[in-house]
Amino acid sequence: MASPLEWKDFVTKPWIGRRGQADYYISHSSSSTEDSIKNAQCMDSYTYVDAAPCSVEDSPKLLGLGEYKYEFKHDDSERAFNSILELRAAKIINHLSVAKFRGTHSYFYYRFENLRFNGTTALLKDIEEATGIEPKCDVIYGKVRNDNGQVTTEEEEKTKENEANQLVRVEKVRRRRQLRKKIISKKRELSVDFIKYMNKYVDWEVERLIGYYPREV
Repeated sequence: MASPLEWKDFVTKPWIGRRGQADYYISHSSSSTEDSIKNAQCMDSYTYVDAAPCSVEDSPKLLGLGEYKYEFKHDDSERAFNSILELRAAKIINHLSVAKFRGTHSYFYYRFENLRFNGTTALLKDIEEATGIEPKCDVIYGKVRNDNGQVTTEEEEKTKENEANQLVRVEKVRRRRQLRKKIISKKRELSVDFIKYMNKYVDWEVERLIGYYPREV
């Protein structure tokens, strides 16, 4: 059973995985070579130098969680991340780099909370314009406040409009979203110590790339 940690213990914990006997055999057996280590079959298609442990036999079974493993820095050094905050920054940079991958035609990033409260209309429209394929799935409409301050959904607004003007409406919705006051999701209150720590130690230059900023105390 996994044991929960207090937030300070969690964010300051080094991101280090432990290798076991199966991993040791991969790298120290009489038949081990540089190529055999490089080509070892690890969990979730990681390479031996990408994560520890590599072998499922060395991964403790944690009830309610996936297989235990920790990613290393992606430079073949087998060096651990100093904390999950450092790992997060590396993950953000890696995801944004997909835009420059060979074969990437178009790239859009959407934050979950934006999709939840703004809906998927703009996302589906972006995909349609990039691929030329008309979506056949249902749109999830975002929650907004109307001019009277009442909570409504864009689906309700849609029923009031003529179907023939739907494409025009989609474009208007995309523009209006930038001006409307969105409903703020209900979140757990954060302690002052937590906010101060994150403001100081999170890599905000990276976070700003995806629209996150320090919170005022």
